[in-house]
Amino acid sequence: GAGTTGTVSVTTPGGSGTSAGSFTYLGYITTATGTWNTGSTWLGGNVPPSNAFTLVTVAHDVTLDVNSAVLSAAFQAGKLTLGNNTLSSWFTPTGGSATSYAVTNGTGTVTINNPGGDPILFPVGVATYNPVTIVTNGNNFDWSVRVEDVVANVLLPYNTDKAINRTWHITPLAAVAAAPTVTFGFSDDVANNAQLVNPVAYHADLTRSVDVWHYSGTSWSRASGNIALTGVEGAQSVVLTGHTAFSPFAIAKSSGPLPVSLASFSGYKQGTSNKLQWVTSSESNNRGFDVQRSADGITYNSIGFVNSLAANGTSSQDISYTFSDNAAITAKYYYRLVQTDLNNSVKYSNIILIKGAKANVLTVDGLFPNPANSHVNVLVNTPAKAMVSLSIVDLLGRVQVVKNAIVETGSNTLQVNTSQLSSGVYFLKVMDDAGNNSTSQFVKQ
Repeated sequence: GAGTTGTVSVTTPGGSGTSAGSFTYLGYITTATGTWNTGSTWLGGNVPPSNAFTLVTVAHDVTLDVNSAVLSAAFQAGKLTLGNNTLSSWFTPTGGSATSYAVTNGTGTVTINNPGGDPILFPVGVATYNPVTIVTNGNNFDWSVRVEDVVANVLLPYNTDKAINRTWHITPLAAVAAAPTVTFGFSDDVANNAQLVNPVAYHADLTRSVDVWHYSGTSWSRASGNIALTGVEGAQSVVLTGHTAFSPFAIAKSSGPLPVSLASFSGYKQGTSNKLQWVTSSESNNRGFDVQRSADGITYNSIGFVNSLAANGTSSQDISYTFSDNAAITAKYYYRLVQTDLNNSVKYSNIILIKGAKANVLTVDGLFPNPANSHVNVLVNTPAKAMVSLSIVDLLGRVQVVKNAIVETGSNTLQVNTSQLSSGVYFLKVMDDAGNNSTSQFVKQ
C-alpha cells in the first residue's frame, strides 16, 4: 500500500503479497512500533472470508486499530496491542512467548472461531505473558479470552494478599456441554513479581500450591482444589478441569486464598491469661483453627486447636470463637491462626501482639514491615471496640492516605496500602471516634 514502510508476511488464498489471486488489500504492519492501518474494513463473520489474510505474522510491536479477522496469526517477536479491538482467528495462533503476545489492555479479546482441533492457544497478557490454553472437549464454538492486571470485586472482609494480580476473562459463545480443560500461565518468580499484589506475603510461607477461583457476578468461590506448583519459582502452568461456569477466573496461594472468611482477630491480657477472639463471616469445609504462639514473631508453635462451630464446616453466618492461653508466662507474645480445611489445605491469619496488661488508651504498638513497600501492617491496641481512622502523613504534614476500620478490644492488626507513596519517611496516625489518637513513624522504600 502507499506509504508502506515495511510489511509482515502475508499470504492470501490465491497467492502471496500482491501476486495472482483475488483478495482485498486490508493493511500493513510497520517494521517498527506503529499502527495496524487499514485500506478497507477488516472482514468478520463466522466463516473464513475468501479475501482475508491467511496468515499474519507479528514480528514487531504494533497496535490494532480496528476489529480484525484473519485465518491465523503467528507471534514471533514484538507485541500486538489490542486496546478495545478484537483479533478474530479461525485457527489457533502459533508462537506466543514472554516477548511476543497479544496485549489485552482494554476490552478487546483474542477470539478463536469454531475451533476444529485441540488444544487452542490464546497468547494474551498485559504487563507480562499470561497465556490460556483450552482443550474444548467437543465445545466447538467461538471462544474469547482476555486478561487484565487486577483482581476486582473483592470486598471486605475478603482480600487478595496472596493472589496473583491477574484476572482471566474466558467467554464461550454458548453454554459448555462438557467441561473443557483450561490451562493458565503465569510466573511466581520473585525477580519478576509484577504479577503479585503482595509479593512479600505471597512468599512468606513455603506452600507451593494454589487454588483457582471463579467470579459468579456477585462473589468469588473456589473452582478447584489445591493445585501443586513446580518445586522452584518461575513459569507456572495451572490446569483447571471439571468446571463448566465461565468467567472470570483468578488464582491465589492455597495458604491465603481469595477470598478469606476471617472477619476479625484480636486479643488482650486478662489476669494471668491471654484471651484471643476471632469472628468468621463465612466458612466452607472448615475443619478448624490451629492457634500458634511466638515469642519473637518469627518462630511459631501450636498451643491448641479449636474445631469449627459451623455445621459440617460450612456457614454463611458470623461465628465467634475464643481461646485462652493460660501459659503466657512472659510479657509479650505474638499469635496467629492457621485455618485448616477438611481437605487439609491451610491459610494463615494476620498476626496480633499482646504485651502486658490490656490497654487503657488507644496505642499503636508497632508497624511492620518497616521499611514498607506495598503495604504496612499496624498493630493497634484499644481498650474497647471502636471505629478508627488511619492517616498517613508526610513530613510536610500533608495527608496521603486515609483508611477507616473497626477494631475489637485488645490487640488488632490493620493493613494499609502504601504502594502509591513515594519513597521517604511518613507518620501513621490512628484516631478513634472519641478523639483518642496515637502516632508512629515508618519508612516507605
